[in-house]
Amino acid sequence: MRTICFANKKGGVGKTTISTHAAYLAAVRGNPPARVLFIDIEGQGDATGFFGVPRHGIPSICDILSDGVPARDIIRKTKYDNIDIIPSNDELDDYVIGLTKDQDIVQQDVLLNALKGLEDEYDLCIIDCPPAYNFLVLSAFRVADSAVVVSIPHIYSEQGVEKFNERVRLAQSLNPAFHIDGVLLNSYRSCSSSHHSIERIEQDTGLPVFAEKIRYTAYHLEAAAESGRSVFEQSPSCGFCRDMENWFFPYINGEAEMV
Repeated sequence: MRTICFANKKGGVGKTTISTHAAYLAAVRGNPPARVLFIDIEGQGDATGFFGVPRHGIPSICDILSDGVPARDIIRKTKYDNIDIIPSNDELDDYVIGLTKDQDIVQQDVLLNALKGLEDEYDLCIIDCPPAYNFLVLSAFRVADSAVVVSIPHIYSEQGVEKFNERVRLAQSLNPAFHIDGVLLNSYRSCSSSHHSIERIEQDTGLPVFAEKIRYTAYHLEAAAESGRSVFEQSPSCGFCRDMENWFFPYINGEAEMV
């Protein structure tokens, strides 16, 4: 099972949109379709809702954190046949705060222990990380093979990439194989400020930037969200869908081009 985190220290860059649609592509349009486990560790639970799973009244990531419940007992089917999920809800942030103070828990091993025995049941695990660097994010890096840093062409997002990159060394002390695959630019417009954003990311962080970018298509994203469907089901020929396919399949096959 290959495990990929989608992350940035800055919120509002589209991590959840990118990660959920990456899971959709792998499971629905992959050749062959992949068996995907999606782990939602975002306190808002937007990915959980995207996959048609209730955000309340069912076991969630909170039960793994508070009681050490195995992931196998938390996993739920989604509306897509090949995608299962460990759901989240809006109580997650309270659990994280409480457990941060609990010195009896080896916090960075929470997900590692919960996922034991699932390695052969899925082809791909995608983790949607919150815009933070708490023990839960560190726990995600502990089990992940790599991370995709999602950014937008904006100075604050770029600073989030830089801060995130500074924390990677700590993650690598626990998981030496963990690395950043690259920075994926979302909400991209072809203009001078966007080109300067790429230059700043490369200069300030030294991280590679994917050549394929996800263009700004807010209307189609909003229409899909309102209809409760993926953008691929709502507007399959829109720029977002074309860009996601052009990025994801070369990336997952190790053939993505970098700037």
